[in-house]
Amino acid sequence: MNWFGESWLTPMCDPADRVATPAGVECAHCEEKIVAGDRGVFLNGDPRPLHFECFIRGVIGSVGHQKGACPCYGGSEDDPPGATRRKAARAAMEYFEEHPPEPFMEIRIPEQQLKDIARVVRRVLLGLLARHQNN
Repeated sequence: MNWFGESWLTPMCDPADRVATPAGVECAHCEEKIVAGDRGVFLNGDPRPLHFECFIRGVIGSVGHQKGACPCYGGSEDDPPGATRRKAARAAMEYFEEHPPEPFMEIRIPEQQLKDIARVVRRVLLGLLARHQNN
């Protein structure tokens, strides 16, 4: 996974994987153009970037999902009414920061997202192992 913009100080922000901000290219989630100063990622060789908040929303789900009120849970709430996809992604991130899940709480993540997360974790672990072996 490649990333751009300001680092969010996690192992996924390996300086070797940093790329130039793709200003003018549409985000794969919200379809708004990436601008200078945005941060985000390119996932698994996909040439379409994702804003950071759009990427995070894909992991944590909508506000409705985090509340357990979306169709996954038999409800009808999803993104805030009238919000653009990017504003909804920002709202999901803000809700998550204000209402962190309780420890050991079950978080349902779709299978494809679990596979994507597993690939990222594997890559990070292999990178750490390689560095350790080189030292």
